[in-house]
Amino acid sequence: MAAEEITAAVPDRFRARDEAVERWRRSQDVPLPSRVLQVRLASPPPAPLPALGAGRWGPAMLSAGTVAVVSAVLAGLLNWAPWDRADGCGERLLMRGADCVGVSDGTGVFMPGLRGMREVFAGIEAENERIAHTAHATVALMIPMESDNPAVRRQILSEVQGAYLGQLQANGSDAAPPIRLVTANPGRDYRAWRFTVDRLVDQEPELRMVVGFNLSLDSTQEAMSHLTNELKIPVVAGLVTSQSFANVDGPGPYRYPGLARVVSTSKDQAAALLRYDPGLARAQTALVADTRPGDSYDKSLRDAFTEARGSGAGAQDMTFASEGPEAAGVTPNEFETFAMNLCESKARVVYFAGRAFHLELFVKKLARTYCARKKSYTVISGSDATTLDERLDGTERALLRGDPGAGTPTINVLYAAPAHPDAWDVEVGRWKKRAEKRGAVPGDLPRHLVEPQRAMAQLRAAARAHAGKLGTVRFDDGRAIETHDVILTAAKALTKAAATTRTPVPSKERIKEDYENLNSAFRVQGAGGWICLTNAGNPYNKALAIVRLDPTHSKLSFEALAWPKGAPAADDRCVVPQNPGRPG
Repeated sequence: MAAEEITAAVPDRFRARDEAVERWRRSQDVPLPSRVLQVRLASPPPAPLPALGAGRWGPAMLSAGTVAVVSAVLAGLLNWAPWDRADGCGERLLMRGADCVGVSDGTGVFMPGLRGMREVFAGIEAENERIAHTAHATVALMIPMESDNPAVRRQILSEVQGAYLGQLQANGSDAAPPIRLVTANPGRDYRAWRFTVDRLVDQEPELRMVVGFNLSLDSTQEAMSHLTNELKIPVVAGLVTSQSFANVDGPGPYRYPGLARVVSTSKDQAAALLRYDPGLARAQTALVADTRPGDSYDKSLRDAFTEARGSGAGAQDMTFASEGPEAAGVTPNEFETFAMNLCESKARVVYFAGRAFHLELFVKKLARTYCARKKSYTVISGSDATTLDERLDGTERALLRGDPGAGTPTINVLYAAPAHPDAWDVEVGRWKKRAEKRGAVPGDLPRHLVEPQRAMAQLRAAARAHAGKLGTVRFDDGRAIETHDVILTAAKALTKAAATTRTPVPSKERIKEDYENLNSAFRVQGAGGWICLTNAGNPYNKALAIVRLDPTHSKLSFEALAWPKGAPAADDRCVVPQNPGRPG
């Protein structure tokens, strides 16, 4: 269009976008018109420049200083120009090294080639457009948005899908303020977090909370500390499980002021596993641990498993130092040595303190190593193992089944997951059977089971209702469930703070102050279980799903719910005791 047509074209384009959003909300499959308008400038061409005259020594020449200035200007233009951005780095997103980083309100799509990403980002954009003209609070999901590993890519999609479903649920209620959801990519391993945080603060004036955080790395810790201490922005942490990402329960001051968590720490996960199977503490065990510096997840697991093993019988620790969360290096060779030594030991239970990438390498090496004296191993790991199922193909599953004729053992993997989609239906069914045996009323179900069961059913229904906009949502690894609960926790804090201050959009300071009230009557009824926050922002006695990867089964097996304190509250209430950090 010509430049003089812009005045009329801009309102028309925004009306078209509003109409598209409404049609999208009615589940009509329509494209969202772009915000970009092509403009043709009709000014006359400039007069030609005069030819350069010959100088004293021949044709005119530019001085070295002039060349340097021109080169600097051209370099700046090249760095700015849109052709410098790699394919797939979308609107308002920038390349930083190998990462496409920045903040997206749904218009720019991370990993657009991954099936489902374009759809869920379009859904986020449409919901943000719908609430744009009302008082709202911006909540940023900060997780790495790119990976070369197919399993991690699928994990990222699940978390974005869970966040979007959480936004829809929060905005569909009568609670206020509605949430404007943005995604903030800090780069692989959070290596560009500072750039992204700066962009987030500059770009989003209504920013109230930053949520997510799914890798327990030193760089993640630096980002979280900067947000909570320097910028005073409330944070709701997701799947970081290291103890170093949690405030110590007590009166404070706290390491991360304004931090709330929805997932139990590695220490709590290990405690829940021991409560589920006390025999583990007396079993013949071994510990295989990654000692790579900078990974708090590995260290936290190593410490938790060392404590869990106690003085029980077992082999000495076997350690390795990986080159990175998704780097093999020489670890396969080390794992071969470990497997041979494990065969000679009495250990049949192996604690593995490392990332899922290395866990996959380890269990496959263990399964390939001849060991006729042992029919099976149970490998116990942390919540990062939720991606192991996605990493294994059919041939690798068959390998883990073992072969008695060839002298290779069966490998089972057991871990405490933050959530599992079948947990509540299974546990409610078990409760009813126990109630019938003791003559109790089957209909008098405990709230700590019924409310999460209802929340999980609602989440499944929402995923089905929006399947055309989301693609297929996989709940088995618990990541979509927990990220959904992260958004619900943020929404609950926003609503409580708004009600307390009677303001449409509460301040960041007020939101932090109301964290300590999110328990008892104001508990978060998450699909992954009750979230009852302590004053330090920790989820008190959060239920965990004990999950087994059994290679003879086609899907992950939910075994039971377990609690870090050994059992749910006897009074079936979400009341946090005076000393929540005291062992149960």
